[in-house]
Amino acid sequence: MLKCLPLIFLLAAFAASAQTVDVFTAVQNGGWNTASTWSPSGPPQPLGSGHKVKVVIPAGITVNTLDITSPPQEMTKQIDTIVIFGSLQLGDPNANPTTDFFFDYPVYILIANGGRLVDSTSASSSYGGPGSTPRHVIALQKGNSPDTSAIVIQPGGEIQPACDAYPGTYIYGVSGNHSSSNYTYYAVPYTISCPGPFPSDNSYSYIISVDYNTGAVNYSGPITLPVILINFSGYYQQGMGVQLQWSTSSEYNSSYFAVERSTDGTSFTELGRVQAQGNSQIAHSYTFTDGTVLKSTVSLYYYRLRQVDLDGHFTYSKVIAIHIPLSDQSPGNLLLWPNPNTGNFQLQIPLGENQKAMLRIVNLAGQVVQQQWVNSPISTIRLQQPTSGVYLVQIQYADGSRKTLRMLVIQ
Repeated sequence: MLKCLPLIFLLAAFAASAQTVDVFTAVQNGGWNTASTWSPSGPPQPLGSGHKVKVVIPAGITVNTLDITSPPQEMTKQIDTIVIFGSLQLGDPNANPTTDFFFDYPVYILIANGGRLVDSTSASSSYGGPGSTPRHVIALQKGNSPDTSAIVIQPGGEIQPACDAYPGTYIYGVSGNHSSSNYTYYAVPYTISCPGPFPSDNSYSYIISVDYNTGAVNYSGPITLPVILINFSGYYQQGMGVQLQWSTSSEYNSSYFAVERSTDGTSFTELGRVQAQGNSQIAHSYTFTDGTVLKSTVSLYYYRLRQVDLDGHFTYSKVIAIHIPLSDQSPGNLLLWPNPNTGNFQLQIPLGENQKAMLRIVNLAGQVVQQQWVNSPISTIRLQQPTSGVYLVQIQYADGSRKTLRMLVIQ
């Protein structure tokens, strides 16, 4: 039965501030750990603290893992995304002792049109311990929500299973790392049978994913993927506003992206629209600038994308949060951050020299739950008995004038 999944994310949402993605592109046939295989020089790995890593293998290029030998056939580096237009051969058929190919970090593998993932592992018993029938295994980390492992096969992409005395490829969900013997193989792998390739009908898309709760490997297909979104991130640029950027690896029947913004992470309004590609099997990048934040009194904004198909169906992206530096906003504004919070927050309060004001925090029933004098332009406030709900944060000056903000507390 044909299924439809309107929007697939291949990377977890990026952090609130700008996040660097180190992209390594294969420029010639060669080993994964061979420096000259890649541009920039490899092997692929994060080039800075907190960086994401994306690997691209172009059409006509084959990368193998024969030179991953210490520990053998274990991807110990954080690799977030692998996009295969050419060929990636995982494993060493001559490994002694035999071993699986084991990812130590959650990874998202996209096999694009013309791309091939080849199982070259040696059959081992690691999955079940001594005495187990040897199997060819690709072991994917289960991770934690939403950062788990998945393989997405686009139309025209394929997986070639290992077909020898122990035919078939088994894709397991795992945790831990293999080299330290501190690992777990979870029940319910997905089996790709010989002779392959998989899928037999490559005119649709297929997804093999690891459940981050149970470690079981799930399979969906054939499915239609109107849009595959491979990243969505943003950052604040002084004098310009919030810069949003996202990219897709393919689009089918897509109409437009609506950019939506919120001050509380719950209620969103549309800022603008960016025309989509309609139908495309190649990567496209998009940008959007929100310059209105330069005149805003809010220090934290939430953004999401609403991807709309030509038939009117739509799907939301995940939400990212962008902090607006207080120094870029008028000192005459009453500002509160973070919002929502757990009962601890900071206030920027417009105060003159030797001036003080009364701070009141009021619940929606009109009850004053806390009040205190403040005499500093920046104050750290802690609710004495915080409970979840919406509050009014009021500042009253000696002349009777007031400034008020709404605050959401989540416990």
